[in-house]
Amino acid sequence: DCLVSDIVMPGAMDGVELVRIVKVRFPAIRTVLVTGYSDIAERAREEGFTVLRKPYDLASLMEALS
Repeated sequence: DCLVSDIVMPGAMDGVELVRIVKVRFPAIRTVLVTGYSDIAERAREEGFTVLRKPYDLASLMEALS
């Protein structure tokens, strides 16, 4: 029903690319990206993705998923 992913991940794919793929294949899935890096967060937001800055609490996550 939802995907919460860190933007920074090991390997070739980052969280932004993961969300792009999920949005194409499963457009109804709600997605949230999380990160502690402000420059990466800003680029993801510019693409229209929901981004939470670390640390975040449950209330912030629930709001981002609504």
